[in-house]
Amino acid sequence: MLTFDDGPDARYTDKLLDVLAANNIKATFFLVANKMPQNLAVIKRMQKEGHTIALHSLNHKSQWLMGYKHTKQNFTESLAILAENGLKVEYYRPCWGLTNLFTVIFARRYGFKLIYWHVMAGDWSKRSNDNSIINKLNRRCKESRTVICLHDSGEGSGGAPGAPLNTICALARLLPVWRRQ
Repeated sequence: MLTFDDGPDARYTDKLLDVLAANNIKATFFLVANKMPQNLAVIKRMQKEGHTIALHSLNHKSQWLMGYKHTKQNFTESLAILAENGLKVEYYRPCWGLTNLFTVIFARRYGFKLIYWHVMAGDWSKRSNDNSIINKLNRRCKESRTVICLHDSGEGSGGAPGAPLNTICALARLLPVWRRQ
């Protein structure tokens, strides 16, 4: 299963959606809530094309060291943005996979299923390129039910500037091969 974190991003997400559409692939997008209002067109496209929309956080900050008040605020503000934009989601992925006790409590309270990943390809790194992403994915994805975590946004979320373009190029080359296999 392909999943993407850190978007939506007007610079990259539409290009990624083009690659997915060309290969008839559905994915799950873990979105940063405070990026949603300015990217509603791309979110509507995700919905129209049958992708799953999920929550990543309010502002892509690690919750590892957050206390009760900040964690609650993260969830309540995210839920408000989702509601304002008519979005209902059931999945939540914490940033960097880091949680605290309150993250788990609030995720359950609001009915979210926590989703992590099996494989990451370091596609956010400035050292990655489309070849390195392809090689990592081919080496690490052995099971058909593998949850793959990639990224459709870079700078502003801890990724290198332009990094999602490498992911898009890698998937444009790799998805047709995987489909044939």
